[in-house]
Amino acid sequence: MKKKCKEHGNFSSLIFSDAKLYHKIKKYNKPGKKPKKFFSEVKKSCPYDCGICSNHKQHTCLGIIEITNSCNQNCKTCFADSNGSNFLSIKKINEMLDTFLECEDNLEVLQISGGEPTLHPKIVEILKLANSKNFKSIMLNTNGKRIANDIGFVKDLAKIRPTIYLQFDGFDRETYMKLRSEDLRKVKDKAIKNLEKKGNLPVILVATLQRGVNEHEIGKIIDFVLNKPLIKGVSFQPTTYCNRYPNYDPMDIITIPEVIEEIEKQTNKRLLKSDFYPIPCPYPSCSFISYVFIKSNKELSTLPRIIDIGDYLDFFSNKIMPDFNKVIQNAVNSLYSTSAVPATEKIVRAYCEACSMNFNFKQVESKIKVISIMHFMDPYTFDLERTQKCCIHEVLPNGKMIPFCVYNNIYRRKNEH
Repeated sequence: MKKKCKEHGNFSSLIFSDAKLYHKIKKYNKPGKKPKKFFSEVKKSCPYDCGICSNHKQHTCLGIIEITNSCNQNCKTCFADSNGSNFLSIKKINEMLDTFLECEDNLEVLQISGGEPTLHPKIVEILKLANSKNFKSIMLNTNGKRIANDIGFVKDLAKIRPTIYLQFDGFDRETYMKLRSEDLRKVKDKAIKNLEKKGNLPVILVATLQRGVNEHEIGKIIDFVLNKPLIKGVSFQPTTYCNRYPNYDPMDIITIPEVIEEIEKQTNKRLLKSDFYPIPCPYPSCSFISYVFIKSNKELSTLPRIIDIGDYLDFFSNKIMPDFNKVIQNAVNSLYSTSAVPATEKIVRAYCEACSMNFNFKQVESKIKVISIMHFMDPYTFDLERTQKCCIHEVLPNGKMIPFCVYNNIYRRKNEH
């Protein structure tokens, strides 16, 4: 991507390392569904009318509420630049949840985030409140420190049963020192063991990938996911160079195609590049996903090896859609969505329907793993076409809802200072 500024000159950044694939996936750009309510008027044009305004092309698949800007880590990479001491009140959080309720017919996924949300003195009460609002899935975004050190807290979580969205960058000490400024390997190990013993809660690992730091650990992380029943998947997230980050070359960053290539290489082709397809509800270049099924002989199968996912995701071809199996079409739509949360009954059922497999949640759930790659935008890669299609929205205390990458690049510092 090339940009030109009258004041600052010319800029170039790498957004996708496979030009052929970049153009190919445009056919998977699913037409958006508008939210049922907008919270701001169109006055200044995108991206300065966020709230969401009526020019936004997609509803909310995943809503994020940051209940604190306080954190117990000092990561060298942090798009939230969390170092504050503010904790939202229960009353304010309830208002924010109701804001989310106002703009969506079907409440899909709520993510409780921060800062480090487990530092909030009312975190258990907040999770219970969110649970009472009938969201289909609630995720707790955490570094795992409290889970590792507070068994009572883990027992409380087990009663509420959120999905644990656990920061997990690899297995090497150097990885954590470069990304998190401290060796967190024992913390991650203990957190997962506590969740296994006392909580039995579904876990999704979230791995920040950074050039020269931990690309070599991609295969190890996937092996770990495949061999841990408690862990339902991993989200690989190339570094978002926004707010707090090390020096870098915007033309030498990790991209989604590179991650997929490394997955094929580091798994010795147990997983293939052809196993991954874009998620169509945001812009297709935002995220890719693969559903992996562990067979009884430990061999791996993926959804694209069973049905032609490309045909079902192609929203702009001349194929006669009524000829498609409607059950499979609906299942694929559920699976290839930002609102898809692994190990939920909805997603396990959709997988079975897509594969024409008998649905038995207990037998099938632990065999399905989800591997996704999400690349958020920074100032160099910021693209208005992508922002207008964003379906991950920050729910703010002022009653606004703002697309995630727009919030990080433009509004976050204004909101916090």
